[in-house]
Amino acid sequence: MRKLLKHGFKESWLEVVILNACVIVSSIVLFIGIATAQMFLLTIGTAVFIGALASAGVIILMSISRSFHKKLFTNEGYLTLTTPVSLDKLLLSKIIVNMIWIFATVFSFAISIFIMYAGIIILAGPAASFIFGVLVELIAQNPLSFILGIITFLASVLFFLTALLFIIVLFNTGHKKRFKILKGILLYYAFGIVFTMISYAVAYFLLFYPITRTVVTIVIMLGLSVAFYFLSRFVIMRKLELE
Repeated sequence: MRKLLKHGFKESWLEVVILNACVIVSSIVLFIGIATAQMFLLTIGTAVFIGALASAGVIILMSISRSFHKKLFTNEGYLTLTTPVSLDKLLLSKIIVNMIWIFATVFSFAISIFIMYAGIIILAGPAASFIFGVLVELIAQNPLSFILGIITFLASVLFFLTALLFIIVLFNTGHKKRFKILKGILLYYAFGIVFTMISYAVAYFLLFYPITRTVVTIVIMLGLSVAFYFLSRFVIMRKLELE
């Protein structure tokens, strides 16, 4: 597993590192621009930050899709699947690597926001720091909600990765290869609609129990993630048996 993780990071680090570097550098430029009231730096920093924010989803999605596809449905993937490496280790290593890249990207955006906020505090004085104080106070008053929010985010990332894995597996093992990307997007949105309907049903029946509602939503996402994983595994194993 360690070698698979190491190889997974080595083959997918470049675009993610460049994206996160652009986010951090642009936030530092914005920090300097805000603190010194330099319009040129504000303009450059804002343009780069918005560009990185707009392209983050596309870059991460392309990186994840390529990593799944390359290791499963190319010549390299075929050779990998014929080695003693188990399919579970291969799939889990890909999911772990992609989860870490998503967390790293979210963390870099969070850090960049704090950097820019520090510039606002320098410009406006201590009075501007009340927002941070309010945020800390809200977390201190509702630690369980904060923890559940983090777990919900983790579960939603896992749901996204396993659903994407299942879609990629499904459209690379079927006989009809035309319009795979379009069909994959439509299928993912269909999964999203089904999950949203389930979430609304849970919210309706547990309207006055927000903590319970959140826990049930997390359980549903984790259950669907497990289902997508084992469905993907079944389809891949079936394909290997037929070949």
